[in-house]
Amino acid sequence: MTWELGISINQNPESRSQNPEGVWEMGSGVWNRRTKNDEQRTNMLIAREKRKTNIAEFIIYMFQVEDMVRASQFDMGRIETNIIRQYDQPPEVMDEIREWYASLIEAMKQEKIRVKGNLKFLNDLMIDLNNLHQRLVEKKEEAEYQALYRKAKPNIDILREKAIDPDVLEIEACLNGLYGYLLMKIRNREVSRETQEGIETISHMLAHLSMRFLEEEN
Repeated sequence: MTWELGISINQNPESRSQNPEGVWEMGSGVWNRRTKNDEQRTNMLIAREKRKTNIAEFIIYMFQVEDMVRASQFDMGRIETNIIRQYDQPPEVMDEIREWYASLIEAMKQEKIRVKGNLKFLNDLMIDLNNLHQRLVEKKEEAEYQALYRKAKPNIDILREKAIDPDVLEIEACLNGLYGYLLMKIRNREVSRETQEGIETISHMLAHLSMRFLEEEN
């Protein structure tokens, strides 16, 4: 089985440090892009919404935001020109957006992830998601999730084999793989049917896992 997803699995700074355009959303196991023109929502507002509705989408969206910051070379002036000014929001919201980006820049610098890696709070969320994943896999009453996992497992194994870290968590590998797929779509690179089908099995599983995560959190 051949997959083309090596982009974010290997955390290649050259391939991840760009400004991915648009908003990507997971629906029925398929990831689609909504352009910026679809609605005037800022990255900050989108991130807040996703954190409340779909934790997997939130994490992947924040991967995008991290790369926007890297593409802007941690320069608040560039972020202001290329990202913030495009939005039509009240002055107080625009100020909040600036503060949000400034705090991200500072956190990424402090955590030494200028070139690659993810913010600690995202890593912690991935660990929490993986812990829930393990509980659902091991619990007898979770037949629905286990069926989704069995279907996705061969594709998860492929993603883990491609990872630099041999001990990468299953859910982290899934999220990195989905982000790699999104980058391929953004670049208009051809995606094989085999890869598309593999991504769909993982997306279905993550959608269910995200739902259960938010249920437990609430």
